[in-house]
Amino acid sequence: MQSGNDLPDEIKTNAQTALYHNLSEDEALALQVDQAVKKVKKSDWRGNSPKENEIKHALFEILNYQSEVERIFSIVKQQSEH
Repeated sequence: MQSGNDLPDEIKTNAQTALYHNLSEDEALALQVDQAVKKVKKSDWRGNSPKENEIKHALFEILNYQSEVERIFSIVKQQSEH
């Protein structure tokens, strides 16, 4: 079921919206990526290569392609709630 803003009801945050629009509007995949990032991210991870690599590893487990990991990671990095 989609609400008036053309987003599925489960897509609630700005980060989820960005992921949804950048993952071929695949709701389940966007939510899976969002949850994975929230689960593995550590405080002050931006600019910290080991912490960033933990997130990239989690993304790779889902996306399976390094180029896609890098593309989605750049989107994740821009989201203040991540």
